[in-house]
Amino acid sequence: MPGKRILAICGVMALVIAGSMTWWLQGRGEENLGVPEKVCNESFSGDEVEPLFPSVNGELDSLVRESFPGPFENTSGFSASTSCEMTIDGHGVSFRVSHPSYSDPPGRMAKEYEYIAELGDVYGAYFPRGGTLRTVVRCPVPGNERDKLVIVTGADVAERGSDAYEGFDKGVGKLAQLSGYATRTLARKVYKCKGAGEIPRGPVRIKPGKGGS
Repeated sequence: MPGKRILAICGVMALVIAGSMTWWLQGRGEENLGVPEKVCNESFSGDEVEPLFPSVNGELDSLVRESFPGPFENTSGFSASTSCEMTIDGHGVSFRVSHPSYSDPPGRMAKEYEYIAELGDVYGAYFPRGGTLRTVVRCPVPGNERDKLVIVTGADVAERGSDAYEGFDKGVGKLAQLSGYATRTLARKVYKCKGAGEIPRGPVRIKPGKGGS
């Protein structure tokens, strides 16, 4: 009887250990899957980014340059940019921020680009071939009251010709939503641009321009 009791106890312990190992291994295998709660050095909510991936069952690979989103710098015509790029199963979402000393005014963009973008006083353009949406925010800094913050948001679901392209209404609509969110977040919370609190909620509005494709 004592021998049977010892065998029974050993059997229970083996099951407990096996179960614990299975849980540990599953946790290890899934810790990098999908989109985490925060991305791009915790700049953006993962919930806002996730809809831009066709699938979130794969492993997330990310490349963050220059300590994204980086300091606000502008040096006499030279514009340094910083970026955050993420991919799952080969499909990507990206953000790039720059602070140029010059950017095309709204009127010129409307004449030269196929699609232009608006969000209150924020303006920009959508580029179908690259699947990117550029927004320009007035963001004065000491010594340069005309300074701009330029944010380029991109996603394969909004890239014309990509195998992940989801069409204008759906794919580009998702990009417009993400671009609006990213623009407000960076202008208000990171760079604290004067007047950023007045940027409207919701997606960037995209409409036809007078330029070619």
